[in-house]
Amino acid sequence: MEPSPPPLPKGHPASTDRGCRFNPWLFFSVLAAPAVVNLLAATFLGDDGLGAAFLMGVGGSAIAGIICGVHFARSMGQLTKGVKIGVGVAMTVGCIGGAFLLAFGGCALGANLAK
Repeated sequence: MEPSPPPLPKGHPASTDRGCRFNPWLFFSVLAAPAVVNLLAATFLGDDGLGAAFLMGVGGSAIAGIICGVHFARSMGQLTKGVKIGVGVAMTVGCIGGAFLLAFGGCALGANLAK
């Protein structure tokens, strides 16, 4: 007679969750959002909106980088927790820089379109 597996404690059902899956639409749309906002702000607000566009670009890049870095790290299900944290920090820093460069480009393009 084979022994049966021990019962699970109450409140801890068996998990069939495979973790977070990488969603490229979410990743790239969040990464490009500060650039689009800067493009629209600089285009429609003109020279008066360049200061606001810069602040939105810096703040939006930080927020977008954090969201993209965390999303990418969570999608790496096969990594250990420590490596996931390291990958998340590296991706967050990289995504903040990339989003800022895109936002800078959007602001510059919008300023040229406004003239």
